[in-house]
Amino acid sequence: EKGISNMNSATAELKPLHVSDTDAENWSEQRPMLMKLAQFCAAHLPHGRRVPRYIGRRFGAGWRTTIRLPEGARLAVDPPHLETYARIVRKGGWEPWVLKACLRALRPGEVFFDIGANAGCITIPVAQALPQVRVIAFEPQASLARCVAVSAKLNRLDNVEVYTVALGEKQGT
Repeated sequence: EKGISNMNSATAELKPLHVSDTDAENWSEQRPMLMKLAQFCAAHLPHGRRVPRYIGRRFGAGWRTTIRLPEGARLAVDPPHLETYARIVRKGGWEPWVLKACLRALRPGEVFFDIGANAGCITIPVAQALPQVRVIAFEPQASLARCVAVSAKLNRLDNVEVYTVALGEKQGT
């Protein structure tokens, strides 16, 4: 993945992921039939979470699809993590109480750090609802971080920066 190099020294410069308009223009809300099957299995089978993961990892390599959050924002789907997106669709979001608390606490001009941004279910709606807040997302999994950056571009959010890095108490791998 393009973006962040491994951080081996305390003086290394950390740069946000950049997604060009060209990178974002091929994403669509049309879902492949296998994705629809995965979502159905996740909703109706006892161990249905395994099915979306398998389908996404086995067949999703070329997919450039998005889902809609209840707030209206589009999220770019990372197929290897399809079980996460299936849950978002099935439940109508991801931890809505966390999103609600963040939206209540933030004020214009403040900075919001989403540490462990995952699919961007908090990052994107916060940035969309509060354009005067600077949103900085940290996600160590490169493919998920890229999808959060693509989601920001798809939703025309200029107040989002995404970094492919894990944050912790100590420096390391």
